[in-house]
Amino acid sequence: MLNKKKCRAGHAAQRAFTIVEAVMVMVILGMIGMMAMPRYSAFAATQQLEGAARRITADLSLAQKQARRTSTGQPVTFNLAQSRYQLVGLKHPDHPKIPFDIGLGDEPYRARIVSVSFGGDAQLVYDGFGKPDSAGQVVIAVGAYQKTIEVDLGTGRARALPTVIVIPDPVIPVDPIEPIDPLEPPPHTGGGGHVIAQ
Repeated sequence: MLNKKKCRAGHAAQRAFTIVEAVMVMVILGMIGMMAMPRYSAFAATQQLEGAARRITADLSLAQKQARRTSTGQPVTFNLAQSRYQLVGLKHPDHPKIPFDIGLGDEPYRARIVSVSFGGDAQLVYDGFGKPDSAGQVVIAVGAYQKTIEVDLGTGRARALPTVIVIPDPVIPVDPIEPIDPLEPPPHTGGGGHVIAQ
């Protein structure tokens, strides 16, 4: 009888995890998560950027079709500071009581407009035939990823160019230069030409 109790206790101990094993599993899972996080962040940023580019391209196509349909000019105004654009005079298709105003900084895009250039201004106007008043481009970004949407002058067609990664220039701290007093003698140098501190 005593032998059966020992056997059961030993058998139960073999089925359970020790605290060390549980900690090791958590450490391994944490390391896998840390390796996957940058990839997930990059994936999410590119998906948001692609979505914003598709939205702008589709809305510019809509503006061109609206201009042709009504045979009147259809302006599209971009607001660089707020990362917004508006199809002037149109109502939002999902919310007919509000103007057609899109905020790229909002969900689901979280993008910013880096630059806008349509003949020197931030407004594109399609005439009654669907021809733009000028060629131009809109550059949008999410994190380090940028995408350019170009509008062709001949056709008025908007198209998104491939995504690029923009790596900022490193900031190198510079020590301030001490002014040289012309009346002070120059510092002594050793044989190698390096200034020796006095």
